[in-house]
Amino acid sequence: MRLWKIIATATVVEAACGAALAAVLGLFAGSNSWLDLFNQLAPLWFGTLVLAAPSAALLIRPGAGRNVVTGLAVAGALISGAAVLPEMAASIGPAFGLHGGAGAPLKIVTFNTWSDNSDPDLVVKRVRDANPDAAALIEMSWLLHHTKLKALSDTYPFRTPARRDCPRDMVLISRRPFTASGCQITFAPSKPDLLETVVWGRTTAPDGRPFTLATTHYAWPFPHGGQEMQIPTLARFVREHAGEDMILTGDFNLTPWSHTLQGQDRLMRPLTRRDHAISTWPAMIARLDRPAPFAILPIDHIYAGSAWRTVRMDRLARAGSDHYGILATFSRRP
Repeated sequence: MRLWKIIATATVVEAACGAALAAVLGLFAGSNSWLDLFNQLAPLWFGTLVLAAPSAALLIRPGAGRNVVTGLAVAGALISGAAVLPEMAASIGPAFGLHGGAGAPLKIVTFNTWSDNSDPDLVVKRVRDANPDAAALIEMSWLLHHTKLKALSDTYPFRTPARRDCPRDMVLISRRPFTASGCQITFAPSKPDLLETVVWGRTTAPDGRPFTLATTHYAWPFPHGGQEMQIPTLARFVREHAGEDMILTGDFNLTPWSHTLQGQDRLMRPLTRRDHAISTWPAMIARLDRPAPFAILPIDHIYAGSAWRTVRMDRLARAGSDHYGILATFSRRP
């Protein structure tokens, strides 16, 4: 056997076995939260296995070895595909869940601007180009006093938080006044330096009727890293405050095919998640300050109450952050 074929065969066998094992381990994330890290990368396993199955059939001689490798690849692809494909299908268009509606549209931007962002001009430009009615901006403490941010004040003169005790890391801006605003802060007893924060504001949509906009920012999805406290706290906030007109956005650091986000989707009711497979990270490579070739993880999400129809979801262009922003367009149901 030629050297290139030996290397190719070994690569296919290792890729098929490794990706299949990762897909199978993800099935047990409900009993061990560490295993949910495998689910976060389900599209990677699915793509690898879809390529590995025919490659194994071509490269490996007929026999038990080929059957085992091909069988593992197919089984793993079915497992990871069951998590990934419904979400991908829902992102395709109107036939898979995006609904039009009558009435003046409401446009909302959610964007983690990144604390290491070195190009505030682009942040301002992206928000202006998106032309939303309101925006939820995360990791904003670095930009709050930047002179460039003042360029947004002409169009978006109203801003939260109004209370001094609200963290300045998350800011809501709006074209129209906030009739009420605030934040909910919950300190974790076991982690005094970790807090759960929801910033919210009640303002007016283009149709003249009120709605509530809220945003949050989760910790990274490592067990005992904070999310196990943040999720139930956010769910309690939604139960206590969410009306049919609420829109909740944020950087959740969770992908749609993870066991954790699927569980959160159930806890967020009556809100439903409206984004589907919009990859928002990474837009930039940290430390190198260079654009990433492509985003692989959908970790920024938008939930909305039953008052809203989803018209469309658009990803904003790169803006110096390691995240892409999302522009959501809604219309109010009759």
